[in-house]
Amino acid sequence: MTGASSATAKRLTRLISRIIAVKRVSVFCMDDALQVADVRPSIPVEIIPIEPSNVHRVADFRQETNHVAIFRRMLAEGERGVYALVDQKVAGHAWARLSTKEPFLYEGYLDVPPGHALVHYCNVKDTLRGKGIYPTMLTALCQCLFSECSVRMILIDSGTRNLASIRGILKAGFVHRADILCIRACGRRLNIHRGRTRTGS
Repeated sequence: MTGASSATAKRLTRLISRIIAVKRVSVFCMDDALQVADVRPSIPVEIIPIEPSNVHRVADFRQETNHVAIFRRMLAEGERGVYALVDQKVAGHAWARLSTKEPFLYEGYLDVPPGHALVHYCNVKDTLRGKGIYPTMLTALCQCLFSECSVRMILIDSGTRNLASIRGILKAGFVHRADILCIRACGRRLNIHRGRTRTGS
């Protein structure tokens, strides 16, 4: 392939990706506090709730955008979050959005009914991944959601090919619920579900 034809092919690929987007996700759930696993990270980790007084600490490892403002807004909207501290510095965070009176649709493909919570916006510092921090945050957040928020079910999703994330999710005690193929084309969405993703319990 010549340089010109290669450049044309790349432009065509970018154009098609703007018209048609395909995303594959796996959904996991937890519906009982007894499912929360006893996770032991390989390094000392302290989990603390994210509060207005400590929200600024996300800057310990995330400076690419204004996460402080984002986290303040999430708190104001009633979300629950936790920080993972390693050597007294924030090394990770995890958030949960609660569905109270009204259901919501997450990312256009996942229904979250009242009484449920969706765990999302999780991140661990690159240099500290693989040490059990992620599932440790998930278990602490789930314990809070069951005991303090009285949720009936907790949902979490991950890209189907993100095996590291899925390992952490399963280690925390979640069980696989469904896979979703999400197709967006010309402003329209088509979601193909395999498994149970719509729940009212």
